[in-house]
Amino acid sequence: MNHTQMRNISSEGLSTSTPDAAYAKVRGVTYGMIAAWSLLLNFLFSVIMIRKLAMLKRRHNILLFSLAITDLLTGW
Repeated sequence: MNHTQMRNISSEGLSTSTPDAAYAKVRGVTYGMIAAWSLLLNFLFSVIMIRKLAMLKRRHNILLFSLAITDLLTGW
């Protein structure tokens, strides 16, 4: 077996630097960043709404607050 054949055998299917693997890593990092920002911003919004209870007297703020809490519970 010559050197070229050995190189072909050793590189078959074992490489993780394929474009698909790189795309999967980028996609995973992107989704992770979106999830982290979502949790952080929903948490901050919830804290603001709890500290300023007068804001919870409007219907749309109650809806937004409940959506933020739901996102926190499902995203965590």
